[in-house]
Amino acid sequence: MSDNPTVMVTVYGKPKKKKTSDVLAAFPTALCIGVPSAITLVAQNELGFTPAVHPEPPQTLPELVTLLDYVSRTGMAKQYGAIVIDDASHICDRSMMVWNEEAPAGKSGKKDKFYAFQQLNKYLLMLSGLARHMGVHLAFTFHERMPGTNADGFFCPGGPNVPSRNQVETLPSWCPAPTPTGSSAPAARTCRAAIRWRRCRPGATSTCARWSTRPTPTRGSLACTSAIPRTPSG
Repeated sequence: MSDNPTVMVTVYGKPKKKKTSDVLAAFPTALCIGVPSAITLVAQNELGFTPAVHPEPPQTLPELVTLLDYVSRTGMAKQYGAIVIDDASHICDRSMMVWNEEAPAGKSGKKDKFYAFQQLNKYLLMLSGLARHMGVHLAFTFHERMPGTNADGFFCPGGPNVPSRNQVETLPSWCPAPTPTGSSAPAARTCRAAIRWRRCRPGATSTCARWSTRPTPTRGSLACTSAIPRTPSG
């Protein structure tokens, strides 16, 4: 495993706000996972280069987890130094559709309405675990989910658009708190940045892309950043 610091970035915003092009600008050597023609077109037309794109993009979260595990185990990920997962909201939505169809029937004969959400939580947790230990930069793009209320009527802030309102808050906070000064825990080697693209000042999205790699909170659209210890601290 590399000792170099890595970042995990979650970029979310409304459609056609240059989320993909800004992430590609921040990680031009990344292995991109998404619709090959769309990613290539954005990179060539807006940035002037041809990105490395996986030819068989995953359609669901289980397929994405399997692919990330493969590129991590085989060392393929480190050949590129970063992985970009474009339009993760669509992957989550398609996964929910599949899981709703596969949901087992209960004693009443009706399908279990909680099955899809249980699977969503399970695979997002697996994805989080993989992201922490791959040893390369990992960037996601999501559509934005506006603030609202949950099933209990409590206010929920906006965030990355995923089917579960609870996961809207959980997803950007996958990383634990930074190691306190003077602690015997291992030094933190990975950080996370959640970027809300629509809050960037006009014409400054490229600046926001650079902010995504800073390991401390900063002004503007960079959310609270926290660090991930490489090994458990007990």
